[in-house]
Amino acid sequence: IMDHHYSVGSHGDGTPPPLSSAPPLKLSSLPLRPSTLYSFVRRGFTTTSDVEESKSGSGGISNLAAELGTTLPKAASMAREVAEAVRGLTIMAGGEEGCVEDGSGGDGV
Repeated sequence: IMDHHYSVGSHGDGTPPPLSSAPPLKLSSLPLRPSTLYSFVRRGFTTTSDVEESKSGSGGISNLAAELGTTLPKAASMAREVAEAVRGLTIMAGGEEGCVEDGSGGDGV
């Protein structure tokens, strides 16, 4: 039986599971800034899997930046925003309280 329950600390060190191990989520269902969502959608990204696939392989974040038509730092920031949104939803699904703040994209520390 496959267990699709993910929670922070599932790796024993407090780190969230990588996006690639989580089921794909629609980007429109995540608490992303409107500008981030728009940038992804206008370039054909609709799910977290799309973002992860773009980053996978030898190109890494450079490939994502090229596909988004943006700079490396901006692409890295956008990918981080998606990862943090997924982590926030994962934490909420795990029943932990107080982990999703105001959606401002902070680091949660």
